[in-house]
Amino acid sequence: MGAGIAKQFRETFGGQEELKDQRKKVGGGVVLLRRGEERNIYYMITKEKYYHKPSYKSEWDALKELKKVCLQNQDLRLAMPKIACGLDGLEWEKV
Repeated sequence: MGAGIAKQFRETFGGQEELKDQRKKVGGGVVLLRRGEERNIYYMITKEKYYHKPSYKSEWDALKELKKVCLQNQDLRLAMPKIACGLDGLEWEKV
């Protein structure tokens, strides 16, 4: 999580140890549960290292996992920026 939206999330929400403890692989989704707050913070694991580039497959796999995790937590609304389309160079229409 060196740059882009991941860096902004890290600085705003913290919780890196909690995320690492979940030991998710590429294509997985992890959640920072914020008890007592009105929202949960979800992260998608789309690449092995922060300096790697994601693939469309890793994005789709992570999105499918994110959907599953959101439904498990009864989160039926999700706000998301145009992930992987800035520094990572993917096309939003394909993501």
